[in-house]
Amino acid sequence: MARRIRRAHQRPRRECPCPAAPRATTQRLPRRGRAVPTGRTAGAVGGGRVIGTPPRTTLPVVLDDSAAAAAVIDCSAALAHLLHRELDLVYVQNTLALEAAAWPSAQALAPGSTAWQPFAASDVERGWRAQAARTHSLADEIGRRRAVAWSLRTVRGALERVALALSGDADLLFIGASAPAPRFARPAARWLVALDDGSADAAHGRQVAAQLAQAWGARVLVAALAGGSALERLAAAAPTADAWVVPRALALRARLGGLRCPVLLVAAPA
Repeated sequence: MARRIRRAHQRPRRECPCPAAPRATTQRLPRRGRAVPTGRTAGAVGGGRVIGTPPRTTLPVVLDDSAAAAAVIDCSAALAHLLHRELDLVYVQNTLALEAAAWPSAQALAPGSTAWQPFAASDVERGWRAQAARTHSLADEIGRRRAVAWSLRTVRGALERVALALSGDADLLFIGASAPAPRFARPAARWLVALDDGSADAAHGRQVAAQLAQAWGARVLVAALAGGSALERLAAAAPTADAWVVPRALALRARLGGLRCPVLLVAAPA
């Protein structure tokens, strides 16, 4: 639930400092299917196998806003079903809100309201619980429809930091959109944009994009990334994309928080 926050004697849009690295899991909700431990060993996509290592069994999905959860869960569940994997949903309790609530005389403007109200840590905790419950409900509905097992856990931190920390142990990892979706008519067909920077990750990403397009009923646009091109510029050039497929190494150098649709980070099999 998005809120505008202000502190006494300061401008309403002041941003608080970046949070520290994400802390350990703080909560585990009831879920359908079994719990899945993190940090599994490497394996190839699509049921293939790297000699000496077991196949991948989970598909991590990191998100911090239940308003964008439906798109990323549906997209990832479609791919998980095709690859015979279980969804490992990670809901991130964004600590920026908790830091803002600690400001003296902090106030918040709820969506649709014109009156500023006192804003405290208890409001943040209550909002987190509501968003986690909403994410749980969406996962249950989409998991049943897509015939995919799933688990849900929570961590505290920042979306990008949590995603990049988890991506080191994953060949595929979805990140939910954290920016507001654009307000204009979208095309009838779904579009995936696969970034190609010439790397092995990008080559594998094109293959995964084709699999995701098949599973999700979408079309694929491959965007060559020239030297010096910024991911933000490409995002602005294709604002109606329904999902992005991005080489993991490229994601380490780019800001992903401004994208308005699910992002799939891809790493080539070891």
